[in-house]
Amino acid sequence: MNEIKKLNPVSLLGTLKANPESDAWIQQREKELAEQAEKEAAYQMQKNVESSGVPRRYWHVDFDTYISRSEKDFKNLETIKKFTSLDNNDKVLILLGAKGLGKTHLGSAIIRNCGGKFISIEELIFKYESAQDFHAKVNREELMESYSSTKMLVIDEIGRSMQQEKENALLNYIFAAAMRTCFQRF
Repeated sequence: MNEIKKLNPVSLLGTLKANPESDAWIQQREKELAEQAEKEAAYQMQKNVESSGVPRRYWHVDFDTYISRSEKDFKNLETIKKFTSLDNNDKVLILLGAKGLGKTHLGSAIIRNCGGKFISIEELIFKYESAQDFHAKVNREELMESYSSTKMLVIDEIGRSMQQEKENALLNYIFAAAMRTCFQRF
């Protein structure tokens, strides 16, 4: 009977007291776990950016690294941020402007924040033409389906290719397929 009294959990609870050292250790461990989770999320985001097609020199850009040169640039940046934060976004955003204004930078930041695919129009044309080859990993239909059904697609350098007819045809196909998807949701 004395052995049962010794093992009685109620009597053990009375001996447990708050220990500031263990509380500090628990708080430190929780902080370390939160930091580790944050690092893991950043690593995963970086991995996604690197595999999305964003050019290497833009892998580390974000909206915060974009330098607005004018009030108009700042307003455009805020519009793009709002656009990318929309849930179930099925709209089209087209960035137009001369070279050197930051369109590629902003497109890369969009992919970093939203996920998706990034491709230049020349690369898209090349992939489309290569998909005709018998040894290609994907055929033209699969290629176009993958680009037209992606959550967010950034096509860079539109209007600068030397193959304007093919560029127009590919863009028309992607936009038409995307619009069919949008209308099917209703």
